Amino acid sequence: MSKFKYIKGNLRRGDFIRSILTDTSPYEAPLIVSNDGFYNNLTNIDSFNSSNFSLISELITNNKENYTIPYRYTITKDEISVRRLSLIHPASQFEMAKFYKKYDSLICHFASRSPFSIRFPSKVGSTFFFSTPIADANKYRNNKIDTADLDKFVRNPASYFAYSGFDRLYKFYGSGAFVRLEKRFPLMALMDISKCFDSIYTHSVSWAIKDPENSKKNTAASSFGNEFDKLMQSSNYSETNGICIGPEISRIFAEIILQKVDVDIIQEAKNEGIIFGRDFSCKRYVDDYIIFCNTDVQKQKLIGIVSHCLSQFNLHLNNQKLQHFSRPFLTPKSHIVNATRNRLARLFETIVELGGQNLLLPKRILRPGAFVKSFISSIKSGCFEEDANYDMVANYVISSLCKRVERLIRDFDEAINHDSGLIDLYPDSISALMELVFFFYTVNPTVASSYNVSRAIVLSSRFISEKHPSHLKKIATQIQMWVNEFIKSSSYLKRSSPRSKVPIELLNVLIASSELGNYNSVNEKWLIDNVISVDHIEYFSIISCLYYIKEKDNFSGLRNQIEEKIGKILNGCVNVKRSAHDAQLALDVLSCPYLSTKLRRKILTEIRKICGLPKRTNAELDIDLAELRDKPWFVQWETLDMMAMIRKKELSAVY
Repeated sequence: MSKFKYIKGNLRRGDFIRSILTDTSPYEAPLIVSNDGFYNNLTNIDSFNSSNFSLISELITNNKENYTIPYRYTITKDEISVRRLSLIHPASQFEMAKFYKKYDSLICHFASRSPFSIRFPSKVGSTFFFSTPIADANKYRNNKIDTADLDKFVRNPASYFAYSGFDRLYKFYGSGAFVRLEKRFPLMALMDISKCFDSIYTHSVSWAIKDPENSKKNTAASSFGNEFDKLMQSSNYSETNGICIGPEISRIFAEIILQKVDVDIIQEAKNEGIIFGRDFSCKRYVDDYIIFCNTDVQKQKLIGIVSHCLSQFNLHLNNQKLQHFSRPFLTPKSHIVNATRNRLARLFETIVELGGQNLLLPKRILRPGAFVKSFISSIKSGCFEEDANYDMVANYVISSLCKRVERLIRDFDEAINHDSGLIDLYPDSISALMELVFFFYTVNPTVASSYNVSRAIVLSSRFISEKHPSHLKKIATQIQMWVNEFIKSSSYLKRSSPRSKVPIELLNVLIASSELGNYNSVNEKWLIDNVISVDHIEYFSIISCLYYIKEKDNFSGLRNQIEEKIGKILNGCVNVKRSAHDAQLALDVLSCPYLSTKLRRKILTEIRKICGLPKRTNAELDIDLAELRDKPWFVQWETLDMMAMIRKKELSAVY
């Protein structure tokens, strides 16, 4: 029986700025980076003194630049490829929030026209849910919880809109809807759009809303389509070819266009005598199409129709990823995951067991090293038998392992109340599970898995520190060794070469390991030699490194190098009104308590000059800086709850 209960919270309908929490920035960022402070500061902008109010107005809420430049960065997509994401300038994010306020109902209307889509915004969100222990549930029963209370809870709304359909594609494959389609149709084809977001022509949103000829005649008109078009352009260096990848608003933009493509496909198929609902069905998840039909002839015609309708919007199918299936419908990944799930169940029986009241209990591990090797060998054998790579199962295995760590820790107090003899078994069980977590993460590190690994690091270090403090030095040494092995692995080296940027996959586990406190054995030389190349660091690695080293004396040399590098990067803050990288770096620098007052004064003075604001004395600047320190932007330097941030990241993983 679950020990947790979901409590409903209320969202203020008029709080349009809350879209900044969820829809305007990629979730795949270092776990300390979020828009929480950004949201709080805009919501309470009137609380700033007049000097800082003017600064925020010129930089964000009243920025007159006709375009802004996103901060581009890459994350691992799979074993051989990466995905380039975009962090949008705060001023453009604010413009997006205003667009939501003006057009949220129309967004839902134009994104709800297709019977294909299995993930689309259907209405403006009015409620959200967060989990809390049953013992604490009563305290919320009669209390209204709204957006202003979000930072009190671990879970916040995953999106500005409420969505219909499935929030993950794999959930569709495991649903009754999929089974019913398999029952009706003997054939299935999978296809996706080649470089969808990179290929989208922004003007085509107007074509999707009204016919192309009409939209071309009314490009100057103030309309939903034209404004959405201009918004996506202005936030992306005035580019008309391609949109920013990462933010939810980009997926909504693509959804509106693809909904029109879906409607066209149905009509084109009808013209060919292939009737939707009778002869075929089709489901689409963002840019992935799943076609169900009765005959090979129909299937080939439908593939051609999809390709043709996409081409009318300058989009094209990725022919290399076209897959054909006959009943039973089981994709290679589904097959290997199912096989791995069965192997995991058997393996976990050797290290943990379900006791009374559904508690997860540790078993004694006589030879931890042998258990770890046996576990790895079993998963490896499964991959070999299915002719699959680790990357097909690693994320699933990591998630399963981390869930066991979390549940062991969650059930600890109740478990030892029933059997105090179990208490000494926990350190070895957690150590073995963590070693396996790091093995599978090292062979296939992804940003999504990094949040799982980070959560396991934080939970296990806090648990060992509180319940088994004599083992803390050992687990800290092990974690540091595993991090070091990861850095020296070929998987990491491929992702960090050339060393122009530090991968988020490393930054997250490094930040999480700071929870080990004084037992963290990392020193300045190790950090410089293995992680930070000061000549090449950018926004994410700068703020992550600063958060990691804080004010510790043994990192003073590195901190001084970073300060010098910040000055060179910002270069008089000449680009802060346009560059997302410089704007977010500057705002986080101004609120960072670990940097010198001299540097922060200099940056603030330069920003004010670029924004056309009057000069301030040092005493006045110090007053402004004190306020900015108390109201951080994208990094909560002194008040960050690591577990809360990790859970928010996981909840925001909407694609």
